[in-house]
Amino acid sequence: MMKNKIPGTETEASFSFICYEKADDKEYGPICAQRAINDLNGKEVEGKFLYVKEALKKRDRVREKMRELLKFKNSKKRCNLFIKNFPPETTEDELAVICSKYGPIESIKMFEKEGGIKFAFVCFSSPDAASLARQSLHQATVNGKQLYVNFYELKETRKIE
Repeated sequence: MMKNKIPGTETEASFSFICYEKADDKEYGPICAQRAINDLNGKEVEGKFLYVKEALKKRDRVREKMRELLKFKNSKKRCNLFIKNFPPETTEDELAVICSKYGPIESIKMFEKEGGIKFAFVCFSSPDAASLARQSLHQATVNGKQLYVNFYELKETRKIE
């Protein structure tokens, strides 16, 4: 059993590698490993959930992590709106009040560019709420400024277009 810090935190996580083998049976190892993955992955042990998977080379782990991140981002893109052109004095709380009329909000992240220009990402709990908010708020006027509202697009997608 080994320990390593989780990147970006001070928390340590335990991990280990297990190799199943029998000298006289070449199928024993793969069968046992697959059974361990099927039976133990996601199982709770002493208040912690196990993550059981075949060992991968670092480049394959990085590739898989990126694939999972893109999969997650794609699942959220129908719920996530990009909003810009609101007055610079607008706060996240004020934007939440404007948007919450259309459905429950999971998160709001507001950013500021040079020159005081702000934009935000508003993630709704459902695609229907996000669609309704986009239809209602796109080109709506807030304190004399006309909003631009569109669905979030992955950065990778925007670079292609």
